[in-house]
Amino acid sequence: TALAAAGLVAAALVQGPVWARGEFVVEPAVARTVAAPFDSVLEEALVEVGDRVEAGVTVLARLDSSTQQLALAQAQADAEHWRVQEALARSAGDIAQAQLARARADEAQARVDLFAARIEQATIVAPISGVVIEGDLKQQAGAPLSQGQQLFVIAPLETLQATLFLPESQYRLTREGAECELVPVAAPADKAACVVERVAPVAQERNGVRAHRAQAAIRSRPAWLRPGVTGAVRVRAGRRSYLAQWTAPLLDWFRLRFWL
Repeated sequence: TALAAAGLVAAALVQGPVWARGEFVVEPAVARTVAAPFDSVLEEALVEVGDRVEAGVTVLARLDSSTQQLALAQAQADAEHWRVQEALARSAGDIAQAQLARARADEAQARVDLFAARIEQATIVAPISGVVIEGDLKQQAGAPLSQGQQLFVIAPLETLQATLFLPESQYRLTREGAECELVPVAAPADKAACVVERVAPVAQERNGVRAHRAQAAIRSRPAWLRPGVTGAVRVRAGRRSYLAQWTAPLLDWFRLRFWL
């Protein structure tokens, strides 16, 4: 009895950290869409969702440029033809005909520049560094593409954030600026530090439980960090005696049940 009493006194006096607990999912704050630059056919896709890419280095896909190459050859031939016609007209003293040939040569050169640019664009390179979050096209080789059609979506790693879902019972423990810790399901031993930036005051239904949504900035960049990663989160909520922590759920139940 004396030992139990001593333990109870110790629990009432000794304080420990208080944590609000919930779930999280990693989401991008911003993302960049990569679209088809012109009507074509997908020749091959070289990346898939989850792959990290480097700006200006990683080739995402290649489009069929055979039609553009034929058009380029024709435009080059037209430009050369009209340059020759301009030279002949000038040598003959026909200024009007020379100016007309010059205009047509310039028009053909504009088409040369257009088709040359499209051939270069047929090799689609990552415009930014980050991780591919949309675009599973490896099984769609040979599929027709329209200009402007979305091919990939890339999220910069530095913009990834954690969306937290905290049960209503944990809401009062959560404050903006509070430190938190992410524990992914796929790598429980590899935790990541975070800081709560915003907490929604209104709870919403999620998986049958009412929860408050919060946004947290991720301080570290562990290897598992990818959009869509889920796991558990705990948010630091100060310190209280262990006795107060143990009895808090029971007291809350009594207050709700008996209107205390």
